[in-house]
Amino acid sequence: MGKFMDLWKEKDRQRALKMLAVLSVFFMVLSVFVNYLVYRDYAGRVNAGLSGILNEVTEKYPLAEEETLLSVLNADRQGALDLSDFGIEKKEVSLLKNMKTGFYKSLFLSVPVLLIFCIFSAGIFCLYFFRENKKIGDIAEYVHAIHRKQYDLCLSENEEGVISRLKNELYKVTVMLKEEAEKNRKEKEQMKDSLADISHQIKTPMTSILVLLDNIRGMELPQEVQEKFLAEINRQFLWVNSLVISLLKLSRLDSGVVEMKKEKIDLYEFFEEIRESLSIPAETANVFLEIEENKEASFYGDGYWEREAMTNLVKNAIEHTKSGKKVFISFEETYFYTKIYIKDQGEGMEKEELEKIFDRFYSRKGAGNGHVGIGLSLAKKIIELDGGMVKADSEVGKGSAFEVRFEKKQ
Repeated sequence: MGKFMDLWKEKDRQRALKMLAVLSVFFMVLSVFVNYLVYRDYAGRVNAGLSGILNEVTEKYPLAEEETLLSVLNADRQGALDLSDFGIEKKEVSLLKNMKTGFYKSLFLSVPVLLIFCIFSAGIFCLYFFRENKKIGDIAEYVHAIHRKQYDLCLSENEEGVISRLKNELYKVTVMLKEEAEKNRKEKEQMKDSLADISHQIKTPMTSILVLLDNIRGMELPQEVQEKFLAEINRQFLWVNSLVISLLKLSRLDSGVVEMKKEKIDLYEFFEEIRESLSIPAETANVFLEIEENKEASFYGDGYWEREAMTNLVKNAIEHTKSGKKVFISFEETYFYTKIYIKDQGEGMEKEELEKIFDRFYSRKGAGNGHVGIGLSLAKKIIELDGGMVKADSEVGKGSAFEVRFEKKQ
């Protein structure tokens, strides 16, 4: 009973119920009125017929009194009036009184039928709103489940109707929230792993620095040993500084605060500048940089950030190229893309290692002690944010190659 009463608390349903009651009364009045019009029309036709009969009888039998005929016609008896006594072919004439009785019977029959119809309509009306109320309750429960971060419920709806459309739209929002929640979960896990990696990466050099400082302070060491310790401390500080700078750049890129500019970059001059900036590491490793003299090749991107990305790719190639060998840089332009190839003559990589090459803090085999393990990850992030893509290929014993691709500006 409580649920039934709750069903009528909403104003929309109260208005609908009032409208149903008004329509029921209207149809009842209409039924009575239609029956009355039918009665009047039928009575008029009967009266016209009787008038014709009376006129015909009085014409043939002038002596017959009209009052007598009327009294016979209005006699309270059942059946039909036999006019053969007056020399008229036998006919059946329904009396007005019986017709009135038929009218009242029709009226008394139509009113209960209409009432049954109204009750039936009200029942269907209540059933409909019970179903709608249940659907609304399901939606409310679903919203509460979403608030509790439960996204595994299904609320898809294939029926037509306003509530069904609402459920479908809510389902779409739920899918979007679920995907967003999953994305946030992965980002939190990635942040957790990154913080653990950063902590580990910084902890090692800082521990070495503290040990070296304690040795310098705690014992009298020869000048040569002290200078060696100070050089190692300086190297460790430079490593930490490089790591912090790279992490700051990555955090800016991850947060989305960096807005990539679009400017035309001439590839040959661009890589000549990079070769100049890496001349000392290249000479130290006895590696030669060979750039294809294609002065027509160019692409549109952010010069500052792309210099950072390409420098990391070329530096990685230098680090893994054998002494006395070369790093090849070439360009290719197609109708749709500008492609950049950076190939080394190193030891190459296995497939398992190739799949991890762009992971943060991953160091390839043979990387030096000062390798941060973040340069390739940073390069990939920059290139993708600038609208490009990068992929790596490698063959053990023959070296590795990076392909960078940018869409051409049409």
